[in-house]
Amino acid sequence: MKESKILRRQRVEEDLDNLTNYPLTIVSATMGYGKTTSVRTYLTARDLRTIWIPLLGCDGDEMIFWNKLSMSVGRLYPEFGKHLERLGFPIDVRQTVAIIDLFWNLKNEAPLVLVIDDYHLINQSTQLGTLIELLAEEEIPNLHILLLTRTRPKFNHMNLISKGLCYYLDTDSLSFTMQEIKEYLDLMGFCALPQDIEKIYSYTEGWISAVYLLMLGIKKGLPLTEVSNITQLVSDNLFSTFDDSVKEVLLKLSILDTFTLPQAVQILKNPKIPPIIERLLAQNAFVEYDGKTGVYKLHNVLLDFLRDKVIKDNIDMRMVYHCAGKWFFEQGETISAFDYYYRAEQLEELLNRINKIKNIGSWFIGVHLLKKIYQELPSGWYVKYPFPMLHFARSFVLSGEKTQAEESVKIITVLENHYSHTEKISEKLRNRILGEINIVKIFLVVNDADKMVKLSQIAEKLLGAGEVSTVVLRNDIFTFGIPHFLYSYYREAGKLKETVDYVQAGFPPKVFDGCGTGCEFVAQAEYALEIGDFQNAEMFAKKATYKAKTMGQTSIILCAYFTIMRLCLLQGNFSDAKEQVAIMRKFLLDLEEKINLQDTIIYNATIDMCEGYLYGYLNFPDLIPEWLRSGDIGSRTLMLRGMGYPYIIYGKAIMLTKNWIELEILSESFDAGFSVFHNQLSLLYNSIYSATAKYNLYGMEAGINAILPALFEAQSDGIMIPFAENAESVLPILNELKKSEKLDQCYLEGLIRLCERCNENLKSSQGCMVELTNREIEVLYLLAQGLTQREMAQRLYLSVSSIKKHLENIYGKLNVNNKIRAVQKAQELNILKN
Repeated sequence: MKESKILRRQRVEEDLDNLTNYPLTIVSATMGYGKTTSVRTYLTARDLRTIWIPLLGCDGDEMIFWNKLSMSVGRLYPEFGKHLERLGFPIDVRQTVAIIDLFWNLKNEAPLVLVIDDYHLINQSTQLGTLIELLAEEEIPNLHILLLTRTRPKFNHMNLISKGLCYYLDTDSLSFTMQEIKEYLDLMGFCALPQDIEKIYSYTEGWISAVYLLMLGIKKGLPLTEVSNITQLVSDNLFSTFDDSVKEVLLKLSILDTFTLPQAVQILKNPKIPPIIERLLAQNAFVEYDGKTGVYKLHNVLLDFLRDKVIKDNIDMRMVYHCAGKWFFEQGETISAFDYYYRAEQLEELLNRINKIKNIGSWFIGVHLLKKIYQELPSGWYVKYPFPMLHFARSFVLSGEKTQAEESVKIITVLENHYSHTEKISEKLRNRILGEINIVKIFLVVNDADKMVKLSQIAEKLLGAGEVSTVVLRNDIFTFGIPHFLYSYYREAGKLKETVDYVQAGFPPKVFDGCGTGCEFVAQAEYALEIGDFQNAEMFAKKATYKAKTMGQTSIILCAYFTIMRLCLLQGNFSDAKEQVAIMRKFLLDLEEKINLQDTIIYNATIDMCEGYLYGYLNFPDLIPEWLRSGDIGSRTLMLRGMGYPYIIYGKAIMLTKNWIELEILSESFDAGFSVFHNQLSLLYNSIYSATAKYNLYGMEAGINAILPALFEAQSDGIMIPFAENAESVLPILNELKKSEKLDQCYLEGLIRLCERCNENLKSSQGCMVELTNREIEVLYLLAQGLTQREMAQRLYLSVSSIKKHLENIYGKLNVNNKIRAVQKAQELNILKN
């Protein structure tokens, strides 16, 4: 395959030589100035290791960007790419720190350039901008990020420039000089008169795409005119020169962001594509080719023109979309496949394919696309394609949105009415569908253990002995991403033990094919912990872990780890409690390909809740994951919106700020949310928050009146731990209650003893166990202020090498490997408190 003719410009390459001197380089210019070509040519000529992430087609979607990043990185570093995919797009400090850790661990011995092409397409993402800023400030050896963008980045790149951490190239640097235009025309075999070169330079101001298009026009005998409309220029000087067959190919290829020749031949059903593309490439007609990957791309100038033309001329591309859908489906690229099927208006074929797969799993398509497809479906298709409709119904229930749950009820009602009476199918198929309907109903009564067990028994009878569901798969998230299994089912005061007994008798349902294995033990562990039976809590948590591992039940294992973490906190073993969170993170990373990306996102949120719980207990609100600390619950992918569990941590974060008015108002609003599923534990925690706020605002009597109903309910089940976990706040009220006989004195005295022990353990843990020198503390303080190594050296009158040595010592003593973790650990240990 012939390569395009490219002019190497020494002036631009000398500018680009600076990129290895800076952690971040930004190349910013509007479309058609040769940003991509210049950078790609430079990197190839210098033989620099490069990871190239093209963003065309991501449409600002952060998850699509992260998928592209993970795949691109994975080609050079397979394990690194897998870890990035598992961590997911950084939406909080925890993920950001973990990603920075990964880059540090690469330990590059030679420069590595990470190119993000068309960065402007994701420019609105504040989280990505923050990650890029932090990576630049880390000054990771031999890591160089290069952004190609049409617009200035929205993150604070000027601050990075002022710190000497960012190099910036703009339109002035990329514009062709008159001499470079002459050299380019010579390279293209075009002999131009000096006066024509002057006119071209004057008309284009060095805009290379316009130079190329004007050259084509002159070759056709068109007059040399000023450039006022790039679309018209592309049409007159480029597109109109092609014959109809080439025009047709280009218009059809415009549905793809990139393509390979076999892919294009199959989708367009045209064996003549390879010579057409080779001819266009030889003519340098806005076609780019990556020889290493065999991937082609139409230049943005041409691609934008073609896509606009498809819309303006109302060209019917449904057949091409259809072929693209088939191709992506066969390649296993499911999201792209279903998107193209949808655009092709071939939903019935799509549903027919899903109906044959049966156990496709709701994650396979993605809930957002499911909703979009569902809106297009005629009601008659409900009974025609029952299995995809059952997946629609289950996904809608788990979304946690009321309107979607109502649609779920509508779907299963139509299916049940039809398949209960129709005589057009076999008894086996009828029972299969009715059995699966009852399984979907389980999710509609999701926190009523008694009803769930009865529905699972009906489903088991309908499906037959040994048969399992195709709607619920073994690797599904049994706990809905909540780290406390029993939390979902304990709905009524005085019935905690009864709820555990229901779980023991009927969980997990046999038709779930092992999904939920170990939940009977984790329920016993959680029950034992809530009533203060620490010995049985630990024993059953360990049993749950071992049992769950036999069936790969990640959600049950995380619940068991969470129980052990809480137990460690209550016993004053705070280092062990923190280690449990680290174990959870490592456990999730080690799963690698065993779980899909959507589940990974949910599990990361689960572990965030565990971490938030940990730091809430330890009185470190700043270390609670930001989305929980700020109450931004809607920013996370949560099944059933987490059944309100994240608000327990949010409430604790507010309580630690001692903003009693805010806590009082929020606890009132929490009551309404917690009442939806009537999670009894959440109502107990909320009563503690409300009582604490009222006690501090209005006095002891108000605090007692707020907490007393919760104490009566907790007493009926022997529950103690929610109060012990908030010992400092509730002890004054509990001690005051000793003077009355409103509560059972044996229960109250036991509760006070436990609270006092927990409070004493917490107080004795305060203090710094890490010894830093005064100089190291000074460096750490400046690090927390965001200063670079050079700025620290200037401030402290030291050399940069001395600063690096101090940082190495600090990182070693704190057992961290980057600045964010160092500052976070210092905050945790109160080193920077004053």
